[in-house]
Amino acid sequence: HSETNFSPQVLSRGNILYVGGAGPGNYTIIQDAIDNATDGDTIIVYPGLYVEDQIIINKALDIQGAGWQTTLIEGSAAVLTTTGLVRIVANGDVSFQGFTVRNAGGPSGYGGGDALMNMGIVAYSDTPDVTYTISSNKILGTQNPYDDYDWGFYAVSGGKENIIFSNNIITQTGCNNIVIEKTTGSTDICFNVLDAGCWGID
Repeated sequence: HSETNFSPQVLSRGNILYVGGAGPGNYTIIQDAIDNATDGDTIIVYPGLYVEDQIIINKALDIQGAGWQTTLIEGSAAVLTTTGLVRIVANGDVSFQGFTVRNAGGPSGYGGGDALMNMGIVAYSDTPDVTYTISSNKILGTQNPYDDYDWGFYAVSGGKENIIFSNNIITQTGCNNIVIEKTTGSTDICFNVLDAGCWGID
């Protein structure tokens, strides 16, 4: 599964699944790898552009991109039934790192701009004592000052997960960079680069 300039070294409890690259059996879509994984697996995503309306992480997985500079998830501003281009709802520990997340879509009928609830990464667990580690990603908003529902990262109200959100870049959001709303687990936000949301200004 090795690729020039990208040779992941992974310590994994479960199986390793690959997305992109040239290896036999590699998936072409991140969601397909998630759907075929089991709790404890690792998913390695090779450099590339992955056009996926929504990625739902509903299992305890370690998902590793090759770095936000080279591994891009493109949401194409799709109309969705739930929020989050990347939506983490697993009842076990999740690690998500090394991606650019851009052009998030969302449910329609909210606010100005494109009238979508655009949210790059969304987290919610109804199970306490699970940890979501979201690190070394770049989240790009719509850069539309009328998009008052364009948020980078949103932890949904009432979530019980522990959150570690570190070394991420959030930029060009129409409104909030980060919203942690009435979650009950621990929250560790550190070493991120944030620019101010542009709602109401140009």
